[in-house]
Amino acid sequence: MKKWLILLLCGALVLCLTACGGKPEAPTPSTEPTEEDYEKVYVDNVTVNDFITDIYENSDLALQGTSRGSKPDQYILYTNGCEVTVYPTEYGLYADICGGKTEADLERALSLFRHLTRIADSSANGDQLDAAVEKMSKPDSSFAEYRVSNYVKILRYRSLTETPGVSVDCHIELLLMNYRPPVSEE
Repeated sequence: MKKWLILLLCGALVLCLTACGGKPEAPTPSTEPTEEDYEKVYVDNVTVNDFITDIYENSDLALQGTSRGSKPDQYILYTNGCEVTVYPTEYGLYADICGGKTEADLERALSLFRHLTRIADSSANGDQLDAAVEKMSKPDSSFAEYRVSNYVKILRYRSLTETPGVSVDCHIELLLMNYRPPVSEE
């Protein structure tokens, strides 16, 4: 009986020592996202991909995602709190920045307009951008065909409206003329 009691106590002691001698805890990883955490997104259109590559390489914008639009080769890019609908045309890349309904949305859309203009035309200067933004900053303003720089044209702009009971998203429709689809050889 004594032998069994001793063996039982020894077994309990071994179990206690094993439980206390576990591996040290691994350090907690940082929760701050790094550039490696963001997977770059691309689509299946060469012209749009050229534009997306320029966004990654020539700006601090990050795309949160993309989705297909309703037309062939039309895509929606999500960045800077806005949706940007893009598709190639024979004249360049059409881009429609859909801001939203509030003043903060309009400010994000105007900031995105500045980014996209600089991406599409690195020769666009601050005076050209400031003149375009000033033109767009007026409430109830809308216009068409405004050339910002050599390669960027505002096709149409619709601001926030101050009309009671009417709530529409602000839109900045651009033509980025240096993004043309490749010419197919027939």
